[in-house]
Amino acid sequence: MPFIQSMKFLPLMLLVAAQCNQKPSSSGSPDGKTGEDSTPVQTAQNQFAFKLFKEVRRNDNKPSNKLISPLSIYLDLSMAYNGAAGTTQKDMARALQLDGIQTRELNDINRALVTGLSEKDSGVTLDIASALWYRNQGFQPLGAFLKINSTYYHAKVTGAEFSPATVNQINDWVADRTHQKIKTIIEKIAPDDFMYLINAVYFKGRWKNDFDPGKTQSRTFHISGQDTIMTPFMIKEDRFSYLQNDTLQMIELPYGNGDFNMYILLPSEQNSISKLLANLNANSFTRYREALDSVKVRLRLPKWKYTYEVSNLKPELSSLGMGSAFTLQADFSKMYPPSAGALISKVVHKTYIEVNEQGTEAAAATSIGISLTSVRIDQPPLMDVNRPFIYIIAEKTSGAILFIGELNNPAEGGK
Repeated sequence: MPFIQSMKFLPLMLLVAAQCNQKPSSSGSPDGKTGEDSTPVQTAQNQFAFKLFKEVRRNDNKPSNKLISPLSIYLDLSMAYNGAAGTTQKDMARALQLDGIQTRELNDINRALVTGLSEKDSGVTLDIASALWYRNQGFQPLGAFLKINSTYYHAKVTGAEFSPATVNQINDWVADRTHQKIKTIIEKIAPDDFMYLINAVYFKGRWKNDFDPGKTQSRTFHISGQDTIMTPFMIKEDRFSYLQNDTLQMIELPYGNGDFNMYILLPSEQNSISKLLANLNANSFTRYREALDSVKVRLRLPKWKYTYEVSNLKPELSSLGMGSAFTLQADFSKMYPPSAGALISKVVHKTYIEVNEQGTEAAAATSIGISLTSVRIDQPPLMDVNRPFIYIIAEKTSGAILFIGELNNPAEGGK
């Protein structure tokens, strides 16, 4: 289906969003429903974005930089959702905020996003790609599941032996799709892993109006409490879409032709990020954007660059309601035959971002590992003789011990 032009925004890295086409009003409340242009699936994705980010912060409570791509995670989970049935399907629907939304509608909108967002703004590079690797020995995934993900998510489907070479193939695909910003997404393949669902998002947008590098200067940034650092700040005085109230200051920074923007939300001095996020959701963010007005602003914005990783999103996604998908009670009978006992073993998410005077480059990759619990793969036991040990030399028939010794240091010589 054609790309839905009426979509107002979709978080890519929580900060990046499609520009609202209607003229912003001069006032607005963060309370209220999303705009009339929102589709149910888009609203669900935005609700998922804020809820998941809050869970990530709750589980990573260090005062460190964080970054997720809700779009990448949502698309990857949507691929897996097409294989779920029974209670697992209901639980995943709850996590994905799909109240009353049919699977076909979800797939239709996601296909429109995959094909349409990349063409939205000629001044922005946006690559969205999905892939599916499955073990080509033993249980085979259902053909209907593979076809759905190939058709709606344009997923590259590959059957492989799941050897170390497959690890390299998957990581090379991720590196290529993220323009070398994320080099690896899996380290090794577990014996009971039979499928990987992969999504990659790459974004590169030049500011519609660059910052002048000659005006960049080192200034103080308050990192926490009384701690401060000196860091480069980009400086600009211009008209921006801007909002200020007792809760926050918010500014819109457009990329390219203005179809994508970065939104900076700065808590007021008496506020905090935690308090701001507590009341931030899909509805309130839409209302904030609708309240933006064209104002001349003196902007001081630090440059930044970092990577972030969540090694397993299982706790966060379980908190959103889909914990059963990770257990022996999981039902992915639309992905594999019921006797296979498929479940989600791990959800890995990695991100990268750089913001400077020219614009923003960001990337994300998500991997969902699918394990089959009914598959028993016997491996030889491991004996790693890496510490002091006793040894004996004996004759087999009589059992007579010829020698008995103790080795504490194999590099130690003797007379």
